[in-house]
Amino acid sequence: MNTRTTEVIIGVDVGTTAVKVAAFAVNGAAAELPRALREYPLEQPQPGWQVQEPTIVLSAIDSAIADCVAQLARCPSAGALSLHCHAWSDRA
Repeated sequence: MNTRTTEVIIGVDVGTTAVKVAAFAVNGAAAELPRALREYPLEQPQPGWQVQEPTIVLSAIDSAIADCVAQLARCPSAGALSLHCHAWSDRA
């Protein structure tokens, strides 16, 4: 598949300890398109706590997207973002 002539979208999955970015052909053709992965820490400062530094996560997202797009050697047609955040407190 020639990624220079095929429309491509970028998917971004922001997870608990890593961001995954992948390119997909709009026409659904099976091909090996670029992917990128950046991991980041999940800190546990005390029992029951899990925290992340937002600037580190944002930097990982930026780096992974830039890497994937650079491998494409073109701009994608569109992008999609998936993230899931948890917040919990024992306070009523």
